[in-house]
Amino acid sequence: MTKEEARERIAALRAELHAHNHRYYVLADPLISDQQFDERLQKLAQLEAQFPDFTDPNSPTQRVGGDLTERFEKAAHRTPMLSLSNSYSEAEIAEWAERTERLLEGEGVEFVMELKYDGVAISLTYEGGQLVRAVTRGDGEVGEDVTANVRTIQSLPLQLQPGAPEFLEIRGEIYFPFAAFEALNAQRAEAGEEPFANPRNTAAGTLKSLDSRVVAERGLDIMVYGVLEESTALSTHAAAVEQAGKWGFKVPDGQALVVGTSVEDIMAYILHWDLARAQLPFAIDGVVIKVNRYGQQRELGMTAKSPRWAIAYKFPAERVSTALRGITYQVGRTGAITPVAELQPVLLAGTTVKRASLHNANQIAELDLRVGDTVYVEKGGEIIPKVIGVDLDARPAGLAPHAYIASCPECGTTLVREEGEAVHYCPNTASCLPQVKGRLEHFVSRKAMNIEGLGPEWIDLLVEQAGFRSGADFYRLPDLLADGAWRQRTAVWKDPAKSEPLTATQARLLYAASNWFYRTAKDERPANPAHATLSKAMAELAVAHPPAEGASWAEAFFAAAKAAKSATKMRDFLRSKPGLRAADAIWRADWRAVLQVCLAAYPGDLGTRAEAVEASDALLEGPDALHLAADGWGWNGADWAHLEVLLDRLSPRRRLAFGEVQARNISSAIAASKARPFSAALFALGIRHVGAEVSQWLADAFGSMEALTSASREELLSIHGVGEEIADSLLLWAQTPAHLTEWRALAEVGVAMQTEGGERSAPGDALAGGTFVITGTHPVSRESLADLIRAQGGKVTGSVSKNTTALVAGEKAGSKLTKATALGIPVWDYALLLERIDDPEQAATE
Repeated sequence: MTKEEARERIAALRAELHAHNHRYYVLADPLISDQQFDERLQKLAQLEAQFPDFTDPNSPTQRVGGDLTERFEKAAHRTPMLSLSNSYSEAEIAEWAERTERLLEGEGVEFVMELKYDGVAISLTYEGGQLVRAVTRGDGEVGEDVTANVRTIQSLPLQLQPGAPEFLEIRGEIYFPFAAFEALNAQRAEAGEEPFANPRNTAAGTLKSLDSRVVAERGLDIMVYGVLEESTALSTHAAAVEQAGKWGFKVPDGQALVVGTSVEDIMAYILHWDLARAQLPFAIDGVVIKVNRYGQQRELGMTAKSPRWAIAYKFPAERVSTALRGITYQVGRTGAITPVAELQPVLLAGTTVKRASLHNANQIAELDLRVGDTVYVEKGGEIIPKVIGVDLDARPAGLAPHAYIASCPECGTTLVREEGEAVHYCPNTASCLPQVKGRLEHFVSRKAMNIEGLGPEWIDLLVEQAGFRSGADFYRLPDLLADGAWRQRTAVWKDPAKSEPLTATQARLLYAASNWFYRTAKDERPANPAHATLSKAMAELAVAHPPAEGASWAEAFFAAAKAAKSATKMRDFLRSKPGLRAADAIWRADWRAVLQVCLAAYPGDLGTRAEAVEASDALLEGPDALHLAADGWGWNGADWAHLEVLLDRLSPRRRLAFGEVQARNISSAIAASKARPFSAALFALGIRHVGAEVSQWLADAFGSMEALTSASREELLSIHGVGEEIADSLLLWAQTPAHLTEWRALAEVGVAMQTEGGERSAPGDALAGGTFVITGTHPVSRESLADLIRAQGGKVTGSVSKNTTALVAGEKAGSKLTKATALGIPVWDYALLLERIDDPEQAATE
């Protein structure tokens, strides 16, 4: 077979197998038997192996997986994957529909209803009909590229049917069908493994597997429900989804996707699926209602977090009852105290729940919660457990009302509770460690200074070992990281003392191991040629470093080994003796951490010398003798497992220390953060009630931190979106000397504390008294455009009327443009709006 003949044959087989895959997994209407399919697939695999030049990641042969991934690369979404607003109230759904109709005044509105699949949201990109990228939702703006894993899903087309657009971005949900999930758990049970809790979490975990073969074996499925508008010439969501089915995707059928025109249609759909969902072969947790027409979706626009043209109705959450064992308290980065219910573990919506949010003191008082009560628990949004009531009939006699704490559980500072607020706060912002750590985590986050590589555990290290207290401290970190000695001094082990307490026999074994090393060093045993040289060297060291009075043999050996810097020699010696496996495992653990745990649990000499010698003999003679000795101590499998866990926790790989490569990457990220805009730096400061969007408004309005911190309350309140709560929070923050010191320190190290153009003028009144309507697509978001108009004194409404000053129309303007033209309302584009702001007199004469 020539190369050209092979290329044609491979292309023909791929096209045929893609078509059969579609008929089998999507249409459930196969034309050939499984055996015939496998024969063709095997032939294709043979040809691809023979002619590797024709390798294609979207070939049907690639669905078995095989790619091994060290990590998933981050990928930005071309269009944000925003979450939907959720509601559990039919009345709220009706209000949303009625409000939508009012905003689209004079236009007929169609609503499209579809199922809310309980899985993992995914964005798929096709170019030239071929799958090129699959990205998880992530934070809505940046997700993880899981293309290799998604390619293994049999119902997903790797090559689209003829007629598909050249470029297509489409979104859907990857889920675990009940049958495949139950089969997987049956396999795990047979293998003696714990079953997975629920399909949704298992689907998410499977999709993050670093081995795509695991994904291929588990039988995930996908339902596509959203074609991005720019990928289609169709005008409605429902028509685009239907068309996606013709391109080869698995899409909702006629019962699952319904178009209606009234609130009654929406309620009928909700009622039907609340009952019918039990018959589905996969999990749903609600339904989604969207405005059908793309043009109307554009007019309605987005909030900062979700589209205004869609909403999700969540089915009522499952409720269980369990015992309230206690109430503990957590401190957030703003000092807010959050009470947490400690519960008797209970299974709820597929997961075991041990803790639940209690929000604040008011909720505890309203529910009259008392430790020892039987409480009702459900999951808000089927994600976060919360206590929603008390079974008073089950309350034991004599339970005392719960007294809310008066001081911070972390630093002991007296708590404060401002008038009109439900939350208690710790006012010790400067040195209450959870607040400090929380602020620093916020400072390095992606929407703030975006310093990658500094997760919570590293910030814990910097706060506790290096004394970091503010964001400005990060900018001295590169100099510290350049110092290898500093990196070593600040290294810590990950909570070695938090492992379960040692039993006396386990502590004795650890002591015996150190005692054996010490006795070997002093040559108390007959000389062994395998370690005679090492014994002589260690004997000299042991004489030079005898145990201090009251010290254990373990401490003495550690001092000798440390002085000799002989860790490598001892490690190599142990590895040369397979019979000393247990001792080798103990040596691999970090000795400092081992001794810290042993001495904390069992001060003194950790048992008699006779016991230590017995154990030492067992260690020296090898694992069989060691196991015999352990049997004499009454050890069982759990004891051995416990020791292995302890040693693993104390091993060097659990040591938290900045490596050289990591240090360089973090230093680069810190340097790059200085290019972040003023709005991001303002958000990074973590001012209470000042989120990313408000930070942008303030940066646009004032232009510099100097101007912002000097602003009066009236000036702050004049900014669109800034209310009394935000204004008062800003004023309070600016009155704290430490805060002023921090932002000025940031400015000194090169962080942008003003916009590129310097200070901006105060908000103007170029559009004062005018009423404006926005429609179509503009160079900036509709929300930003509305903010600009309001900042200049104008009013923004949703519908055109005779009182409208001007319609600000962009590309793809629809019915509002027609209406404005009919009424003789002036029509401005984005450029003309900017001109009118610069020349308000001309705007006034329009």
